[in-house]
Amino acid sequence: MLAPQVQVDSTSSTPRYTKERIHTLNISTLTEQFDERIAIVQELLTAVEQQRREITGPASNEEFQTISAIGLLIAELESDARRQGTFPRVTSTLKTLRRHYEQLSRLPSREGIALLHNLLTFDNLCVLGIDIDFQWKQARIEVVRLIAIDRDEQVLFHDALNQERTRMRPVWEELRARLRGRFILAYDLAGTQSLLASTAHHYGLDTPALIGASFAGLWRAYLAPGCNTSRVMAGGGSVSDPPLFDALYEGQDEQTALGQARTMLRLLKRVAQGA
Repeated sequence: MLAPQVQVDSTSSTPRYTKERIHTLNISTLTEQFDERIAIVQELLTAVEQQRREITGPASNEEFQTISAIGLLIAELESDARRQGTFPRVTSTLKTLRRHYEQLSRLPSREGIALLHNLLTFDNLCVLGIDIDFQWKQARIEVVRLIAIDRDEQVLFHDALNQERTRMRPVWEELRARLRGRFILAYDLAGTQSLLASTAHHYGLDTPALIGASFAGLWRAYLAPGCNTSRVMAGGGSVSDPPLFDALYEGQDEQTALGQARTMLRLLKRVAQGA
């Protein structure tokens, strides 16, 4: 039996779903869904901003989790907009969302403040500052001076580390003795350890092992949610942070190892109070 033939009325008002029509419908649907997701993120941002106005002071872990989730949603919106080719249409909106998110994300956490406050209770806290110089002929960075102060800004060690070999050994042994058993706070703990190792190798001396934390990492943990605190305490992670660099030297007459160490300690005390 032959299948019945279907007659198509060319005058019918029923839309013809061509490839072009289907593509147009898909774009329209995607746009509506995208706008709905933007509205959801805007509502979340408004809710968190309202909460921050009503509750002053450090943020809780729950707030940080919400803020982190908003950041992930915005990143997903940006990625989808680029993939779907709609990014030019929503660029302004996404920039506004991103700006509001970044303002919210730079909040000190209660846990971060507690960490810094506890750090200041360490009787063995030692803050290091270093002056460095680049030796072009030897193609190496040299520590020319090192300063170590305790939590009360009392100087524990302050001497040059680029002396003659015969004079360097007693200076180096004093440095190792002063640092032994201390919890070291340096701007970049791993970088300072590497520089001291290079200096020790140059003079044929033993390298002091630094146990402590990177000030730059603690600063970032204080301001940024979702920071890996254990990694910060181990001294890991990048330390490039121009705002921190500016804060370290703001108001100083000269950028010296002593000035850097004192400023790090004073900033630590300020942020431990939730500044």
